[in-house]
Amino acid sequence: MSQLRKILLITDTWSETNGVTTTLRHTLRVAEQRGIEFMPIHPGLFPRFPNPVYRQYWHAVPVPGRTRSLLREVQPDAVHIVTEGPLGVLGQREAIRRGWRFTTSFHTRWDYHGKHLLALPPAIAWSWMRRFHARSSRVLAPTPSIIQLLKEQGFTAPLRLWQRGISHALFYPRPKSCRGVQRPISLYVGRVSREKNISAFLDLDLDGTKYVVGDGPMLAHLKRAYHRDVEAGRLVFFGECKGKPLGALYAEADVFVFPSLSETFGNVILEALASGVPVAAYPSPGPTDILSVPGVGALHEELGVAIRQALATGNAEACLAHAQRYTWDAATDQFLGALIPAYPETDTLDAANPALQLRHTA
Repeated sequence: MSQLRKILLITDTWSETNGVTTTLRHTLRVAEQRGIEFMPIHPGLFPRFPNPVYRQYWHAVPVPGRTRSLLREVQPDAVHIVTEGPLGVLGQREAIRRGWRFTTSFHTRWDYHGKHLLALPPAIAWSWMRRFHARSSRVLAPTPSIIQLLKEQGFTAPLRLWQRGISHALFYPRPKSCRGVQRPISLYVGRVSREKNISAFLDLDLDGTKYVVGDGPMLAHLKRAYHRDVEAGRLVFFGECKGKPLGALYAEADVFVFPSLSETFGNVILEALASGVPVAAYPSPGPTDILSVPGVGALHEELGVAIRQALATGNAEACLAHAQRYTWDAATDQFLGALIPAYPETDTLDAANPALQLRHTA
């Protein structure tokens, strides 16, 4: 792996706040501390337009001439294409034209997103994703369940694990200090959008108070739809929150609720566990891979049942201990170990490289 020191990174998401950019930011930070140089091609280098649904998201207009100009002087040791968007497509085309081998990664369940946002049949989304990743030398995926799903969907490229980590300096247990709030506090953190299935949480008749932290196209609608709960003090919308205030909100919760069925991992699950808070979720990919030991939460087809079980069995010490197994150092090892030389004649990687295997720190 030591010979791959210059890595070309092509991504359609860069400055937004989401699981992909969080993963990129921490992976690049750790890798650069090890002397790895990254050359990112991202939307900020192109003319852009806002997403019509998610106004905080901007998409690049991937002008081929601009892309070729950016790549003209680049001689990467490895090429990784992060996303299946317009820049990913154009970057893949240019890599093939230049004779570069490349890896790709799978972050987003476009079958779910296409169905909920565009009424697009999942089979069409899977067909597109298979074609996009078919030319990749390796496809990186965040959990064993997602790797198994991609196999079942007919992905032909070799599949490798690239998990996630957690910032323990930001997310950690704190004394619960809220005095005027009815407990238990059930917390949701994430994008407030249709595919996140937040209504499944807000529709539940639960004791205590519900907290919703995040912004997105459904926020105004949910505030209107659940205004009676807001007025009664049973529900609080905080909007987008970052940094120390976000860490404090996690630690204040009694249970973290993860209603999404479309995640490939769920970074927020690790943030909750690191804060000593058990997690309630549906038994879907992502939660099933993370919530794998006693005391860290509960999975159930009925979300209300999962919440009650998580409150009854959750243990702050078990949550923290489990979260500490996930580090950005281990995740970066997986990422770097899965890369391949851009030029076949420089390939000296061993297919049995242990960095490609599932790795946690003790």
